[in-house]
Amino acid sequence: KFNGRSSPFSFPKSNLLTWFKEANLPTFLAFLELYGKYSGAFQCEIENNEEHYTIVTQHDLGRKWSEFIKLSLDRSIRILVGVAPQFEVQDDVVISRFTANSNKLLTG
Repeated sequence: KFNGRSSPFSFPKSNLLTWFKEANLPTFLAFLELYGKYSGAFQCEIENNEEHYTIVTQHDLGRKWSEFIKLSLDRSIRILVGVAPQFEVQDDVVISRFTANSNKLLTG
């Protein structure tokens, strides 16, 4: 079973530092949008209302890819934001919701 270790998000902090020179929630969200756009792996829509975030990833690669995305996002959000996101997983869509307290965000 996939454990998230081989994901492009496995070491999100090092990826973010390489691309953006900072590892925080805004750079993670920018990374997701760029990765989805240029890899063609998924389409990504991000909504936020104050501290409440929703990330919707849509693809046409089936249920296993949805589980891969879910595990990757879960690990990354836990590492970078320090919270456990809630998920809705379908065959072609993964929706992640979490609240990010700006005082708890990891930086640098």
